[in-house]
Amino acid sequence: MGQGAFDQRDRRYIGMLGMHGTVKAAAALNSCDLFIGIGTRFSDRVIGDPAVFGKNAKIIHIDIDPAEFNKNVEAYTAVPGDVKQILALLNNKITQKKNAWTEEMITKDFSEPVLKGTDEFPVTPQAVIEKLDELTDGSAVIATEVGQNQMWAAQYYRYRNPRSFISSGGLGTMGFGLGASIGAKVGCPDKTVINIAGDGSFAMNLNELITASAHNIPIIEIVINNHVLGMVRQWQRLFYEKHFSQTTLDNRHIDYVKLGESFGIQTFVIEKNDEIEPVLKKALEISKTAPCMIEARIDRDINVLPMIPAGKPVVDPITEIDLEA
Repeated sequence: MGQGAFDQRDRRYIGMLGMHGTVKAAAALNSCDLFIGIGTRFSDRVIGDPAVFGKNAKIIHIDIDPAEFNKNVEAYTAVPGDVKQILALLNNKITQKKNAWTEEMITKDFSEPVLKGTDEFPVTPQAVIEKLDELTDGSAVIATEVGQNQMWAAQYYRYRNPRSFISSGGLGTMGFGLGASIGAKVGCPDKTVINIAGDGSFAMNLNELITASAHNIPIIEIVINNHVLGMVRQWQRLFYEKHFSQTTLDNRHIDYVKLGESFGIQTFVIEKNDEIEPVLKKALEISKTAPCMIEARIDRDINVLPMIPAGKPVVDPITEIDLEA
């Protein structure tokens, strides 16, 4: 939920931490001797096993709400108050210095997983979102639904500005993103606003396209369509012996182009890699004056990686899943 608080194109940004964080962030956590948590509640999705979280580090916790202190992680020092004021005071007490460990973490090459498509579905959400990031210079407002789409949006778009990642977070509210993007566009009419959805979440609240159309609120709705509830399917594969229950959506007969256009929303389909850039460029141009929608078709077994199983130490992330095992 802190995406954009720090410019993610800065060389010092090493990625998100936690269950679906980067391999580099996990390595930094486990080798640092000081960890400063600013405005964080140290949720279970970030810390994994609290007994070994930052095991080599002294933890300084800064938060405006003292109820968060020592709730999930024991802090070496807890500092209550407004973050802006506290950091200003801290900056006056320290001097800038070069740190060999910091430079190593920045420059060392860590092998991060790359998503792969299939012959039938060559497009990946990574390719779509990274191209979107490139075309918008990381300056769009991105809303998300819940599930894999939410994590992909957090992983592959490089946020440059505060409050530009709008998600229901741990509340897990499927259907949140479309309405949130409409509200964001009304509040920030000069910003490019995009909702990144999965087909499962989209089905929860697709009627809000009527609102966008009726009031001509120029957002872009991107539906990453894999015909499954992807995140739950991923967990069922890894932890429930492939007992895929209630996660396959019988929606292959849905024509998203006709659906969108029935609401007055111009709609495009991406099903080949060479369609990604031209379709995104068309949508960005249209969204200057009118709403539009994109259906990006992907394989149902593209997973969110890296991954730390729930409650396990943030030490050795899963970076590959054998679909046949």
